[in-house]
Amino acid sequence: MRCVAQGEAVEREKAMGLLRKDVREREESVSDKERRMAELKAKNKELEKFKFVLDYKLRELKKEIEPRDEQIMQMRETIRELDEELQHDHRRRGSKAPRHSPMRC
Repeated sequence: MRCVAQGEAVEREKAMGLLRKDVREREESVSDKERRMAELKAKNKELEKFKFVLDYKLRELKKEIEPRDEQIMQMRETIRELDEELQHDHRRRGSKAPRHSPMRC
């Protein structure tokens, strides 16, 4: 009986050793994942700051572009009006010169 009890004790020790090893591995895994999460949170924070800066720059560039877009539209309208006036003058004078097609912008 004593041999059986010793055999059971040895088996329990082996099982306990395996369980301890499993617990250590899981703790290491959890620790690695927590470290990785902290790294990702720091990286995310850095990217959010970068995004804020880029959003600001984009808004500023749009503010700069808006007046130019309006100028371009006004210039296109002026070109269209001048082209119509030129065509009208050619028709009025009876010019045989080839008719200019409107400029495309």
